[in-house]
Amino acid sequence: MRKLKVVPIAAAIVTWLFACHPIHVESVTWVSGSPDILLACSLFFSLLMYLKVRKEPPLLSKVDLELKENLAPLQGAKGKQTHGLGSLKLDPRLFRFDRSGIISRKSVKLWTLAILGALLGVGSKEAGALFFFVIAVTEFVLSRQEALPKPFFRAVKCSIPFLAVAIGFIFLRYAVTHQFGASVGNTLSNASMFASMPQAIGFYLRQAFLPYELSSAYPIRTLEIGSLTIANFWFPLLVVLCASAGMVWAIRRNAIAAVGLTFLVFVLPSFYFRALHPEHMVRDRYFYLPLFAVLVAVVCSIFRIDNFEWNKFRWTRSAYIGVGMAFVLACQSMSYSRVWLFDDSLWGRGVQTDPNGSFALMNYCDALRVRNRSAEAIPYGLRSIALKPKAPRAHYIVGLAYRELHQDKDTEKHFMEAVRLGGDNSVAAKPLGDLMISQNRFEEAEKMYRRTITRYSSYAPAGTVNLAEVLLIQGKADEALAMLNSRASDRETILIPEVQRGWFVLGRIFQAQGNKLESNKCFQKYRTRTNGIIGSEIRALRHAAKMYLEG
Repeated sequence: MRKLKVVPIAAAIVTWLFACHPIHVESVTWVSGSPDILLACSLFFSLLMYLKVRKEPPLLSKVDLELKENLAPLQGAKGKQTHGLGSLKLDPRLFRFDRSGIISRKSVKLWTLAILGALLGVGSKEAGALFFFVIAVTEFVLSRQEALPKPFFRAVKCSIPFLAVAIGFIFLRYAVTHQFGASVGNTLSNASMFASMPQAIGFYLRQAFLPYELSSAYPIRTLEIGSLTIANFWFPLLVVLCASAGMVWAIRRNAIAAVGLTFLVFVLPSFYFRALHPEHMVRDRYFYLPLFAVLVAVVCSIFRIDNFEWNKFRWTRSAYIGVGMAFVLACQSMSYSRVWLFDDSLWGRGVQTDPNGSFALMNYCDALRVRNRSAEAIPYGLRSIALKPKAPRAHYIVGLAYRELHQDKDTEKHFMEAVRLGGDNSVAAKPLGDLMISQNRFEEAEKMYRRTITRYSSYAPAGTVNLAEVLLIQGKADEALAMLNSRASDRETILIPEVQRGWFVLGRIFQAQGNKLESNKCFQKYRTRTNGIIGSEIRALRHAAKMYLEG
């Protein structure tokens, strides 16, 4: 901000408030929020390098040096004009080319660092592709302040390298994923997305100015055109219009506010609600970097840079106010961060703020179950299922809770439903099969595994291992061996523990066939491929493999 010629006290207050604001807690405490921090650091670094390269003096050409030497005798001993001729002044250009077209080495380094920062930013998060707009507006504003010719042309020219980074990223993403955007299967119409934007914008403004009751879930849902009310649409729309008028006022009062407000572009991807979970329409971390825009606009509008009356302003009082506000926000951030230390406290807060959210209820049920509070967890899981009956993960979590209470009938019921709804990630098949095996229902377990493998293609690698284990228990070692050999490549290419367990099952098959050499190879292979993987089941199988090798 000092490079943008913001007065020190304003720059300090923006920095304090941005660093201590509670809206950052989600990005800091959750691994999934780390891209927001990386994006902010990368783009701030890139902008800083760009502002430095603007001030880098050009490299003098031979013509410039000769002119300067010829004009030197016309200067006084102390550099004063003696014959009415001024010293040579080169017009500083954006790319720092001198009259012979030579660019200084330092400028090349700074440009390289600026573009590298943009690359790191777009690699951290897709929203970084919009950084070229920040550069264009920054150059336009600064060029007008410095009275440089053709500010719009200079803004377009300087943003070209960053626009090239964005376009390159978009095409690379398409080459890898074969799609330009993400989707979670929402059938939300464009009209509903636009109708939902005002309440989302109002939410983020409230979080910026009144960061209280922060949580992992909020009771904000997308709107249909027929469900618009004063509370969910018209009042938020009025707030948005007032905020827009405030932005115009801030820009008219201080042009640097326009540079800060450009960081609002990084919240635009979060308004594509079709790509978001229906109950995660808004998240605190979506406003991590855009918060900087709000703070710059507000603070820089109060502390005007142009014609700032230094002698009439009370610096001490402003510093006290800024420190006091930062201290209050820091206390709120510390209180909020303690909630995020444990899943049960986090999702307990989520249930409080969004009591009708199936996602928050489901995760709170799972957090309580992990804490060995399954009896307390089950009602929350059943409420989640009642709100969203076709959620396979909710059935799976409730089934796990019932299993820990040894209620086999309810356990099987929810596991069966989770398998039926499971899609391409039927994680409930293995515990359901284990339950059937524990009740000596081997044929039912075999049929269930075969049906699940046939229905869900992505489950086939792990499901084949489970099916082979059931066949081995029934004494069908040859058939089990044929099943595993039919998908031998999976064990070499898929490193997830459920597939790697195939080496252990293969060792048991060779052991049952009396082939100790091949059996030991498979047990050793399993221990090698699962080395460093954490988990109680893996630890037990690794120990069993070790005992077989030693025996």
